[in-house]
Amino acid sequence: MTLPVFNSFDLPSHPALFRSLQSLGPERAWDVMSELSEADLPHYRAQDSPAGEPTLEQIARRAMARAPRLDRERIADEARRFEAYPYRMQLDSYFLALWLNDPEALFRCVDLSGTERLLAEASRRRGVVLLPLHIGPSYAAPLLFGHLHPTTFVYNRANVDDLRPLAFPDLDVEAVPLAEGGTYRSALRALAGGRLFSMYPEVDPRGKSRHHTAVQIFGAELDVPLGPAILSRASGSAMMPVTLERADTGGHYRLQIHEPIAAPTTSAECVDRTVAVWRLIESELERTGFGDWEIWYDFERMLTDREDPRGY
Repeated sequence: MTLPVFNSFDLPSHPALFRSLQSLGPERAWDVMSELSEADLPHYRAQDSPAGEPTLEQIARRAMARAPRLDRERIADEARRFEAYPYRMQLDSYFLALWLNDPEALFRCVDLSGTERLLAEASRRRGVVLLPLHIGPSYAAPLLFGHLHPTTFVYNRANVDDLRPLAFPDLDVEAVPLAEGGTYRSALRALAGGRLFSMYPEVDPRGKSRHHTAVQIFGAELDVPLGPAILSRASGSAMMPVTLERADTGGHYRLQIHEPIAAPTTSAECVDRTVAVWRLIESELERTGFGDWEIWYDFERMLTDREDPRGY
């Protein structure tokens, strides 16, 4: 797959470019990056879909067609928006990485909402299970929280160790690679130490297991992971969903920390809390526009009536 001109995977290989953009400050750096990205986007689109393979727009259209409560008149526009989602996500993540070691500059770019409720939960010394929704530049969210409270986050495919020396050497964040069994133990240790633990709520890259339940979203029924709720129950830590999205002005973002969801105490409550998270995901997509949701890529594989019973 062709990568955008600005992306986190190539970032460590070009430290001079990274530092040059930092020296411009957020406003000028955004202008320069936007201009270069606009010039690069046609080349990215031309090379990104191999012959015979469906485009991201086609994948999104097909997935959205399986969700009967979506506004039919908006699907075409939102599917086109989804086609550019990976490009925007990489651009935004790179831009935010420029300021991760400079909180004054970072929080000129990011407006925070709900920090008081997060810090109130963190003060209970049970940790907090953060759930960044796969909307907008969500991969940057765990790193932003490192400025508020010590944070541990799980990742599937990311070059965290390569990025750290250049982008956030002083930030109190720990990164845990997704691994069967080890992730859960690392999460419990982090939460027992009072840290924030960040994980995505929507999809388990390892595929469907017995720790999944069926939920409705936009009229479709999906098999979704119970892992966040199970972790919350085991640790006694509340779950707090998070939305990181672009603001109306270029180079500015909103980080919304939603109301805490109390730790479940029974298996039935694990299901109920998971459904509550998905109700929030649905309402956030209705508010922000449903074309900016990364999960459309996996949506059909998560359907309970999918053709392949082995799941995603």
